[in-house]
Amino acid sequence: FSKPYPIEFIQEPGDIVFVPSEWYHDVTNIGYTISINHNWFNAFNIFRIWKHLCLTLDDIEHRIEDCRALMSDTWYEHCQVILQANEGMNFISLYKLLYIIAQRRITDDNNNKHAKFDLWIIEKLIQTMLHTSTFLYACDFDTLPHRPKALVKQIHSYIEKQKQ
Repeated sequence: FSKPYPIEFIQEPGDIVFVPSEWYHDVTNIGYTISINHNWFNAFNIFRIWKHLCLTLDDIEHRIEDCRALMSDTWYEHCQVILQANEGMNFISLYKLLYIIAQRRITDDNNNKHAKFDLWIIEKLIQTMLHTSTFLYACDFDTLPHRPKALVKQIHSYIEKQKQ
């Protein structure tokens, strides 16, 4: 990679600027502006979202540790409720979102490279989730639309079929 360098420009009225995922950017608005932020996470940074949720959950568990004995049977559920309230997402809602995206990519079946990449990333992330004890403790797998291991198998099978 070459050394990063700043790009400076003036965005004129009616201009649209696309900033790729993971790019740091700083904006100085000269007048009234509208900023539309779209796709705040995608296949390229979904592992960062997962890591953020895990770190936030660790922080939540640490902050309410004094209450753990009072809710020993429902500790993980309570932590997930707080995570959902703080971040707008918890482990279960992230998994359900991944499931929906995976099903759409598989159903579209248009041999799209981006769809295959999305599925490959989803497979890797779910495998990571399944090796995370807090995910295993937090999830009531009976409430999920599809068991994670079965989804990994379905995605893997689809990807292998597309290679043929």
